[in-house]
Amino acid sequence: RGLEGVFLVGLDFTLRGILTHEQAQALVSQGKKSLEGARVDPAVTTSPDTYIEEIVPMAATSEYPIAVVGDNGGLFGEIRRSDLLAGMSDVNQEA
Repeated sequence: RGLEGVFLVGLDFTLRGILTHEQAQALVSQGKKSLEGARVDPAVTTSPDTYIEEIVPMAATSEYPIAVVGDNGGLFGEIRRSDLLAGMSDVNQEA
């Protein structure tokens, strides 16, 4: 499957939201060369110290990856549902 969306960060590296593939396509079709005026959706976020038991329900209901952000709002990374399931599968096979 292709890219669903991208996280947008400000110049201070804080998470601003997520730009979906559809939103990006609309900007391209309008001939826009910047993200100025783009509609940015809020991202589902978690902190680096969140337990996996709390992340699983978030991943089950989120259409997009979960953004991992620090206390200052800086983007550390992302958690994709497929990676979460693959990791859980590996743990079950080792048990």
